[in-house]
Amino acid sequence: MSVNRRTGRLRNAVLPLALAGLLLTAACSTDDGGSGAASPRAAADAYVEALNGQDRDALRDLIAPSRSEDERGAEAQRLIEAVGGDSEVRVVDVTQDVSPKAASARLGGTTAKGAYEGYVQLGKEDDGWWVVPAATADDTESGPTAGTEKPAS
Repeated sequence: MSVNRRTGRLRNAVLPLALAGLLLTAACSTDDGGSGAASPRAAADAYVEALNGQDRDALRDLIAPSRSEDERGAEAQRLIEAVGGDSEVRVVDVTQDVSPKAASARLGGTTAKGAYEGYVQLGKEDDGWWVVPAATADDTESGPTAGTEKPAS
């Protein structure tokens, strides 16, 4: 078999994989506002991948672009510190029953701190899906996990 034939076959095998990787990266890219993820599940999966990889930049880029760059960076750092290292978090399920522009992903797994259970809120903004940090009663950021306690009356 000639070198040109082998090179052609290799190029034919690698080109679709490279194109798929480029399209996946573009789907979750947020530079200059970005496009967000294509679906709530894609946003949740990207969130878990970034969280498990302790990837501050990827987490920052998953937070809705309506937030400032500084707010997004601070929230990403807070999430990394809250979960800690050696995390094996996974998406348990994604629900979207309140609004076509809101979803919630239930997460589970383990971290260096022990068992992990939480939720991440997702929102559709500018035709893309993003992580939406949840606000606490005093308007400070606590999210994107949501508490399960009954509100005080």
